[in-house]
Amino acid sequence: MGSIIEKDQIICGSCGLKFERKPGDKHCSNCVVCSGCEIYYCSRCDNEIVVTPIKPIKSQSGSKRA
Repeated sequence: MGSIIEKDQIICGSCGLKFERKPGDKHCSNCVVCSGCEIYYCSRCDNEIVVTPIKPIKSQSGSKRA
């Protein structure tokens, strides 16, 4: 069963824990990409719940140097 993601709450698909969806509880590693992902970990079973996945890094290989 998948996790249920509501506007203000998340229900873990692994253990059924219902918790608030607060920005301060998001998992963020402060990576250099900062693609606006939204990932939470269930505090009961440590299940990863991805609301907005990490976006791939865009290549800058087409730029020319002077």
